[in-house]
Amino acid sequence: MSKAISRALARALLLCWLVATWPLVSNAQRLVYRVDLTHAAEHYAAITIQLLDLRPDTLTFQMPVWVPGIYSEFHYGRFIKDLTAYDTAGHELSIKRVKTDRWKIGNATSIGEIRYRIENSASDNTTPLVGIAKIDADGVFANTEALFGYVNDNKDIPATIILTVPKDWLVATTLESASDGDFTDEARFHQLVYKVSDYESLADAPLIVAPGLKTSSFAESGVNYLVVAAGDESFPIDSFAMRARRVVLAETSFYGKVPFREYMFAVYAGSGRAERFGLAHAGSSIFTIAGADWAANGENDEHLIASTFFKTWNGKQFHISALGPVDFALPLSARSLWFNEGLSDYYADLLLVRYGYLTPSAFFDAIDRWEACAESSDHISLETLSERAAKYEPSHCEALRARGALAALLMDIEIRSRTHGQRSLDNVLLRMSSEASSGRTYDDKKFINTIEKFSDTPLDTIYVRYIAGTEPLPVEAYLDKLGAAKELPEAMKSNGQLGLDLALNAAGTAIITATPRDTVVHSPFEKGDTVTAINGERVSERAVAEAKAAARRGEPVKLKVVHNAHAVTVLVPGSPSAKSKALVSAKDRPSQLALRKALLGKRKVKRVKRG
Repeated sequence: MSKAISRALARALLLCWLVATWPLVSNAQRLVYRVDLTHAAEHYAAITIQLLDLRPDTLTFQMPVWVPGIYSEFHYGRFIKDLTAYDTAGHELSIKRVKTDRWKIGNATSIGEIRYRIENSASDNTTPLVGIAKIDADGVFANTEALFGYVNDNKDIPATIILTVPKDWLVATTLESASDGDFTDEARFHQLVYKVSDYESLADAPLIVAPGLKTSSFAESGVNYLVVAAGDESFPIDSFAMRARRVVLAETSFYGKVPFREYMFAVYAGSGRAERFGLAHAGSSIFTIAGADWAANGENDEHLIASTFFKTWNGKQFHISALGPVDFALPLSARSLWFNEGLSDYYADLLLVRYGYLTPSAFFDAIDRWEACAESSDHISLETLSERAAKYEPSHCEALRARGALAALLMDIEIRSRTHGQRSLDNVLLRMSSEASSGRTYDDKKFINTIEKFSDTPLDTIYVRYIAGTEPLPVEAYLDKLGAAKELPEAMKSNGQLGLDLALNAAGTAIITATPRDTVVHSPFEKGDTVTAINGERVSERAVAEAKAAARRGEPVKLKVVHNAHAVTVLVPGSPSAKSKALVSAKDRPSQLALRKALLGKRKVKRVKRG
């Protein structure tokens, strides 16, 4: 055993002794959570809460109702078993369960402790795995609000957490060690005693305890970033760390400062249930990713890292009042969650493009995906989708992010156009970030007014029609302003030939073997792409001939093209207007170039300050 680990264990033993003697010397309310994880193989953890200097006539114990960061109503109390309470003399007290997540304890003036078991909730599919507690022989992967409750609706009581873990298991968490001094990376994984100032600090942390952890790290602008992975031993953690570092460089360069001293990326690389999902905390983010899928889905996983890390600011630093201080006892209902989710998705790819880690075409590919995903919820307003987040439904969750990202795109282009480039959505976020230190939150019902105020732009039409209303988002009309709508170049429409050379194959598809030279900033397709349908029919010689004849008659032709592994539907207009012709000409207008450069132009990565 190394000297660093020996010192850490000695400090832990000393602290355990001090905690045991606190009732004799303490005169301030305090909680001590003792967490026994030695039964993980039996799918539960045993928890004892000591209550120091709390002497109420009656006492309530509350587990969270909903999952912060996911918003779904989950009722963690369902997984509490054998809850009992005892006075300081060891006599059992009466307990009444008044709600799924709430208990009332009588005659509590001399209460000593509460005991309960928390069972593995990983088999429950009513919320993503990332938000609950996986407890089994392979280890514990949990958000701490899945394990701990609070008393008397008082979330301001400081607490100490003492862990008992199986031999040789390691601990990874962002909870603050109760021991003084800095630790080596090796020693930190052997810490067993932690302290928090209040319940929200306790709930805003991951807890990973496992027989083996893969680790990687990097440093930027004086901040250490730790990457920890449990689960699949073959998970390529260094590849994850490389992508995480690119995200950190882009997003901290955008905000200009980092609101933490150190940061942890925690990953459960599952071989079973492991939805691709991320959850942001103030000083960490946690992910569930199918370990075997990383090589094939690295780009999608980078987007997940980026959108989750962005919520370190958009959702944690600044947010609507419903998201902090958090009321864990009532389900969340807020109509502006599209802002947290959608803008984080919008900026995830946008900033990686701006800082040179993705090409502009990747951003427009993302727009195509958002449009395809948004189609499933066109009949539901964005605000309604936000309010429905309390009932977790994967398709609604994806649509909320996709429609929110498209709404962000529209607002950003609208603001830039109306203010002649003097304002943008960037200004809105940066102002919110600058005001975060004052503790300011925003009114959910009047949130659009805040965006208007910070951008100096009236957005009532976009709000009424596309956010509060259900009109289809006019994405192509706004992309026209960038010279990037999915109109085809003129040569693709000339002489009814579509401007494409298609090579039919035996699979019933066609390979694009040549494309015209004149194109727009975001070509809908490229040489080597596959055409899988023409006007809704399978590709065939007849379908190609009929499409050419339709084009000669001035009728539109719809192509379904697989571009960069994503299906894109492209409409070849039959008789484009003069305006459309101008937008798709080989030479963009100065206003299009200026707007496109302002939105997507490359920035320099910069070193940032902490604070």
